[in-house]
Amino acid sequence: MIATNLPGISCAIDWPGTMSVVRDLVIAAGIVLAIYAGARVFSKWRAIEWARTDLDVGRRLLIATFNTRDGFNDARRWEVLESEFPAGYASGTATVAESRNAHLHMFEKRFEPVRKSAVQLRSIRSEAEALWGQEIADLTEALLGCVHELETAMGMYVRLLGTPAPYGHAQPEAQYERVVFDLPANGQSGNGGEPNPLREKVAAAVVRIENYVREKQKRFVPRKFR
Repeated sequence: MIATNLPGISCAIDWPGTMSVVRDLVIAAGIVLAIYAGARVFSKWRAIEWARTDLDVGRRLLIATFNTRDGFNDARRWEVLESEFPAGYASGTATVAESRNAHLHMFEKRFEPVRKSAVQLRSIRSEAEALWGQEIADLTEALLGCVHELETAMGMYVRLLGTPAPYGHAQPEAQYERVVFDLPANGQSGNGGEPNPLREKVAAAVVRIENYVREKQKRFVPRKFR
């Protein structure tokens, strides 16, 4: 303790006690700063992890979307190769049953990659929906709906193949031909020169998914790289 005897002033300063208070204030301030810095570091780390998750899910969703589109388009090739039919199949002399089995064989081979990519797309869609909500699920469902439409049409085409049509109209399978095959605009069962409706539908669904994911990813891409 330090005593002072200045004129008109009489007091005593507890120097060790004053230093203790100052030390406590410094320690408290250090703790507050450490907590603030830690909170900022944690917040930044969490933002980075969320960004990585968004970018990873978006990347895998786009890959699955493009794989589904490419497999879908390949499955609808209007050119049918002889090698796609079972060995020994001769279309000129085949019975109706043999023709149906041969086309079923061909469609199964063509549709298998589409089925696999669609399963992958459904799996990743669940992750995307958990991150971004219902909208991405709806956009993805539009593309998966086209896949289901193609699978159904392939089955109906095979079932109706070779079935006589009443009243002299075209063969019944022709109504599914434009779904099963991406025929040229001037091809059989054409549509007045218009683009194939199902191809346009798939392309539009893919563009909507891609635009949605790209927009989400913009938040994590520096402006100079956009």
